[in-house]
Amino acid sequence: QGSGVEPHAQDASYRTYTYQDAIDRTSDFVTSGGGNGQNRIIKQSVLEAYEELCNCHDWNYFYKLHRVPVYAAVTGTCAYTSSTRILTIDSGNWPTWATQGAVVRIDNVNYLVRDQASTTTLLLDEVQCPSDDIATGTSFSVFRLYYSLPSDFRAMSRPLDSQGDYWSYYVSPEEWARSQQYNTQTSTPWCWTVMGDPHETGRMCVAVSPGYDTDRSIDMMIQKSPRPLIYDGNQSFCRSGTVSVSTATVTGSSTTFESNMAG
Repeated sequence: QGSGVEPHAQDASYRTYTYQDAIDRTSDFVTSGGGNGQNRIIKQSVLEAYEELCNCHDWNYFYKLHRVPVYAAVTGTCAYTSSTRILTIDSGNWPTWATQGAVVRIDNVNYLVRDQASTTTLLLDEVQCPSDDIATGTSFSVFRLYYSLPSDFRAMSRPLDSQGDYWSYYVSPEEWARSQQYNTQTSTPWCWTVMGDPHETGRMCVAVSPGYDTDRSIDMMIQKSPRPLIYDGNQSFCRSGTVSVSTATVTGSSTTFESNMAG
């Protein structure tokens, strides 16, 4: 307060320190030089201090508003071949969002979509799929139950529907799974849960019940994880080649830049 900075404001004199800065300052503090074994200890110390700092307080910095588009269910008729796990729509095309995260409901049973093989065919999950062929002309409803969350997701608030605060309550993944047995119609979801994404290892998703009956969006405040410290600047590929600079563009020659160096 003494500096005149408003509460929660960002001080104009703030400084940004890199992973390499932290390693260099730790090395200067404990020793002058050192072998590889000592360097590994210093590096691990920085990583542990970074984790401790990020977890010692509920930092506002790690919160951000996240928006997820949701889609209305689509109905029609289809046929299914069990030997290939291919579901073919009888007329028209599958909606573009009918891919990973979508579910096809036939005779009050949900089947998980693994991928959209073409505009008219879906590949179903190897476990959650019909065991027998399904004849042409069988009615279906396709909708999304799973909506992937960012890879740095940590926690979230109750979702808010763009058409009103309709969300009823959070349920456990087990109770959510049980609700699929009796939710035969799509509407405004009455419950939600957070669980592992059924298609991508290490990612979480919001699972709703039942599926939506109109296109709209949901907002949620999510808590993200701190960015992992990857490049300490000492690796040889971080120091290879030369660069030329023009305004905000850095062009490398004989460099080994990687896409995850962004940031």
